[in-house]
Amino acid sequence: MAATGPPGAPPPPGPATGGEFVLSPEDRGLGAVCYLGIFPILVPLIVLLTQPPEKRALRFHALQGLVLHVIFLAVWMVLLVLLILFGVVTMGCGVLIGVPVILLLFLGYLGITISWSVRIYNDGDIRLAAVTDFVLKHKDRYI
Repeated sequence: MAATGPPGAPPPPGPATGGEFVLSPEDRGLGAVCYLGIFPILVPLIVLLTQPPEKRALRFHALQGLVLHVIFLAVWMVLLVLLILFGVVTMGCGVLIGVPVILLLFLGYLGITISWSVRIYNDGDIRLAAVTDFVLKHKDRYI
C-alpha cells in the first residue's frame, strides 16, 4: 500500500469527487446563493452569465443550481396541474387537501435549498447524483 501523504492528512480529491470544482473561500457565498430558493432561476443564471471563464468552479455550481431549480419548477408545475385537476374532480373540495400539500412542498423545497446552500458554503462542493452527472457531461459547453 503506497502512502499518498503525511499521516492524518486528508486524501487528495479523486475523479469521483470532482476536486476541480471545489469553490474557493471567497466564492462560497456566491455559490451558496446559486442553490438558495429565493430567486431560484434568476440568480444562478446571472452568476453563470457574469462570471469569467477562469472561475470554473463557480460557473459549475451556478449551472448545477440552475439545472436543479429548473427540475424543481417542472415537478412543481406537474403537481400543481394534478392538484387543480383533483380540485375540479372533487368539485372544489380538493382545495382542502391541495393548499396544505402545496405549502408543505414549498417548505420542503426551501428546506432542501437552504441545506444545500449551507453545505456549499461550509464545504465548497456538493454532488447531487444525476444532476452532477448531467452538468459534468455538458461542462465543456457551458462552463
